[in-house]
Parts: sequence; C-alpha cells; structure tokens
Amino acid sequence: MLFVGISFLSTITTTTNAQLFAANSSYKLPGNTTSHAETKLAVTKEDVKDAKAAAKLAKANLNALSNLKSQFKGAANVKWSIETETITACFNQNEIQTRVVYDKKGRWIRNMHVYDESKMPVDVRALVKRSEFYDYKIAFVQQFKEYDLQFYLVHLEKDGNYKQLCVCEGEYKVIKEFKIQTS
Repeated sequence: MLFVGISFLSTITTTTNAQLFAANSSYKLPGNTTSHAETKLAVTKEDVKDAKAAAKLAKANLNALSNLKSQFKGAANVKWSIETETITACFNQNEIQTRVVYDKKGRWIRNMHVYDESKMPVDVRALVKRSEFYDYKIAFVQQFKEYDLQFYLVHLEKDGNYKQLCVCEGEYKVIKEFKIQTS
C-alpha cells in the first residue's frame, strides 16, 4: 500500500476589491454664466484588468456555490473564504464539520470532514479497533476525499499517549505519535 502525501491548505480569508472606474471631477466657470460640473472618467488598463479578475472570481464563486448546493443539500451557515488559488466553503451538518475546497475557477478539489467515533464508517472503525490499538480511545477522525482517493486520519489517545493513524484502502499506518506532557 502506498500512502500518498497530500498538502493541506490553511484557510486565509482575503477581501477582493476591484476598482472599476476612477472619477475625476473638475468645475468650469464659463464667463459670467452659472457654474456647471463636468465629470471625466479615466479608465486605465489596470482598471480593466481588475474588472476582468472580479468577473472571473464572481463566475468561480457561482460555480463553487452550485457545486456545493448539489453535493451537500441542506448545508446552512456556510462560511466562504477566498485565497490566491482556492475558494473554500466551511459548514457544520449533522455534527460533522465540513470543508470543501475549489480551484480558482470554482471546480471541486477536495472535501475534508471532521467527526467523532460515532460517525466513522463501520469498516474503518473495525480496522482500527481490531488492530493493536483496540484499547485506545478514538478522539476524532478526519476524512479526506480528493478525486478518487479517500483516506482517514484517526486520532487515538491512551494513558497520555497520542497516535495518529492514516487509514486507506483497508490498511493503516502510524504517521505520528507522542506522549502528552502534563504539568
């Protein structure tokens, strides 16, 4: 079994501010007549570039929103964040924390779910409990799905010992372990 390393993305919320037009107002007083305002609009290549980027981002957001609605019916209180290369949706549903990551065009990349032992798939739980870790407490589980790959990070605790297992395709491997320090 080959375990695949996957880079995890931290979510940083950014704000995109696209300035479309810069208005420059000047006032003229023609002779002794009453004054009137003349407005000049200055549109630069940078303004056009910013407007195109904002339009692409809006389309990507619509694509991501459409995908989220079809994949997770009933998802509520969704928090969105936008990074340079990704758009991320985070929400809780049925006591499962979910994070869905899309690329900058709004195409799905991966899902991550975090839940407790009671929400684990039966086969994954059985594999862990039948192993040398049968008497460890399952603190929580992280489930990842990216394309055709699905794997689980199972976080175990026993007597101040912490272990993290990666479970994939019916096999497991300890990927992290340490003793929890008490004061």
